[in-house]
Amino acid sequence: MVEFYPFTDDAASLVFNLTKTSTHPVAKAVTEHVRSLVPTSATTPKFGTITSVAGQGLETKLGQRTLRGGNCRWLNLGEHPSVQELRGRSRTIFAVTLEGEPVAILGLVDKVRPGAEELIRWLTQREVDVYVLSGDEPSVVSSIATQLGIPAGHAVGGCTPKSKADFVRSIQENRQPTSTRRSKRAANVMFVGDGTNDIVALTQADTGVSVSSGTDVAISAADVIMLNPTNIHKSVETIFRVSENAFRRIVWNFAWSFVYNLFAVLLAAGAFVKFSIRPEYAGLGEMVSIVPVILVAWSMVLV
Repeated sequence: MVEFYPFTDDAASLVFNLTKTSTHPVAKAVTEHVRSLVPTSATTPKFGTITSVAGQGLETKLGQRTLRGGNCRWLNLGEHPSVQELRGRSRTIFAVTLEGEPVAILGLVDKVRPGAEELIRWLTQREVDVYVLSGDEPSVVSSIATQLGIPAGHAVGGCTPKSKADFVRSIQENRQPTSTRRSKRAANVMFVGDGTNDIVALTQADTGVSVSSGTDVAISAADVIMLNPTNIHKSVETIFRVSENAFRRIVWNFAWSFVYNLFAVLLAAGAFVKFSIRPEYAGLGEMVSIVPVILVAWSMVLV
């Protein structure tokens, strides 16, 4: 749902033409809403090049005047009555200004991705600390966190791309074991993001995860791509399962290789006096050591 507050007669047209080429989820939602509000007789504004300002919004030129669309902090509209009213109802706010004067203010209702609530419960059961970092208003982020069962102290709003990466780095620099019962290893950081503003954090995290519907730059920065963004719970659970199974297979292969090679060295050294292998069959020993390793690795296909 999108609430639209226009302040000029051509507000819908300006907003639509500013956001229609953007891939950001908020801009897409705004575009779809105002599309039907643009009069059929409206002329297309002659914009200059539309540029994306990381963590802020969109900017272009309309003649000699600057047109901007993005968060109200960037546009200095934090004290505007409409912004205050929308903020009080935990709306995601997108505003457009022309030379600093408001053209339109829009309030959007965030929808939780399918499977997100189940994912948070599953991660909590595994004693994984979950945080939500967003460029949205803190009140919006806090509301979403409460809905998902994430502690209030783990919900951070008003984030810039740099502050997201700094937050990830702060966790990495103060690593603690995830659980005294489950593991003694220091915790690693997985960051899940699909937007341009997530690139730095995706790169900073130990494991960066994006979705196939995300922006191209986010996909290129990620270590793992989820091909089924419609069920994020199943996708993340699969990532954990593949990782854990791969780790167990690596440990098993090292153990097998150690035992086999120790036996082979002792055999070659004559430690087993009553047992020996004829030279023409000794070469088969290499195959005996490699085949189990290949079979164990191949079993990952069945995960």
